Amino acid sequence: MDVVARRFNDRMLYNWERVVEFLKLHYVISARKDSQYWRDSRSEASCPDGLRDKLALWQQQPPWHDDAPRVDELFPSASYQYVLYGMGFMPEYSYLGRTELDRERRRVDKLLSANDKTARQMTQLLPTNRELLNSMTSLRGVA
Repeated sequence: MDVVARRFNDRMLYNWERVVEFLKLHYVISARKDSQYWRDSRSEASCPDGLRDKLALWQQQPPWHDDAPRVDELFPSASYQYVLYGMGFMPEYSYLGRTELDRERRRVDKLLSANDKTARQMTQLLPTNRELLNSMTSLRGVA
């Protein structure tokens, strides 16, 4: 059973390192600098080598399936993309020219703004929690 134990331990170590990298990504690319904690958390010295390599790669190309050596990764490339782009990560590469990139950013900003406006309008149409509960109990005949 030594082989099984070793394989299990190797797998758990690999998964643990991916969890650490994924969590650390949130800190490393954060814009916060308001305390020593955040400055230390953002420092390159506190960044695992694997994540440092990935960030260097992602400066030149977006996260992709080929970046992960295993088919059953805990965090697939889409997970990294959500965090990177959601936190404002700006790669150095661009398949578009500067003018096209700026135009695309403006288009995305307009879409996000319209989405936010729609979400706020829809939220206004929803009942309060109390109104919803009251309507549900009245349907069952409970007072």
